[in-house]
Amino acid sequence: FHSVKKQYNFKGFGYSFYKSLVRTNAFGASLRLPLSANFDRYDSHLFLPYVSSAVYCGYPWMIANFYSASVPLEAVRWLVGSVVWKLRWMAAVISACARGVVEGVVWVALGPWRVWRMALRLTASLA
Repeated sequence: FHSVKKQYNFKGFGYSFYKSLVRTNAFGASLRLPLSANFDRYDSHLFLPYVSSAVYCGYPWMIANFYSASVPLEAVRWLVGSVVWKLRWMAAVISACARGVVEGVVWVALGPWRVWRMALRLTASLA
């Protein structure tokens, strides 16, 4: 706990009030506590997700605890870009391999026909 306590730096909390537009008598409040932002070492890595929690209490009587995580747009762009590039590369490699196999099968399957055709040409040119 000492190492965790040493890294923990409380940076505040948030609160929200809610009023339902659907139900006239429904309302509530929540208290948000950022979890990852309070650890300086974790917060310094901008590509890691931002994690927070919220405790909601409202009428009609309900108490709920929510956890949320959000990832920076740059990290999502990098991940999607690298994954899409790798998938395109894999598709190109698989396509080239499949084409090579198909061409090999066609070459072997048409081998006797090519030999017969060449034999006809040779006999026609010799005659």
